Amino acid sequence: MGIAICIFLRIDPESSGARMKSPVNRAGESIRIIQGGCVVDHICVVFPILSGKTQAAREFQRELSQQRMSEYDKSERRIGITKEDWFIASVNGGDQLVAYMEANDFNKALTQFVQSRDSFDMWFKERLADVTGVDLNNPPPGMKFPELVSTYEA
Repeated sequence: MGIAICIFLRIDPESSGARMKSPVNRAGESIRIIQGGCVVDHICVVFPILSGKTQAAREFQRELSQQRMSEYDKSERRIGITKEDWFIASVNGGDQLVAYMEANDFNKALTQFVQSRDSFDMWFKERLADVTGVDLNNPPPGMKFPELVSTYEA
């Protein structure tokens, strides 16, 4: 089982001309859609939950949004994540932990998070690894972005 990361779109008022490009190229690189406002990467990450760890994933997320919210907020602001939502999806292959994030520069935010040794960030990565087996201190080699095949925005 692997993780899947999709970068949906990038909004950039600095680019010339209002045109829409393919949301993700074959290399999984983020693209730009001109819409006004600021540059924002929209990211979806899917982590398979290890067998028997779904309740631990719920507890991890509950602790994140309750007891550790102020540390979570500080960490997200420091690395540049402006929004983050977490979901548990039950599918035939097992439960999945799904994260939706927004950041001005997701690649920069991810690099900072991977390199961080901040106590909260280390706790977060330890809890994530416990429920998914994915160690973000040492991301899996060859992590690939899934292909976005359709998008709609009003």
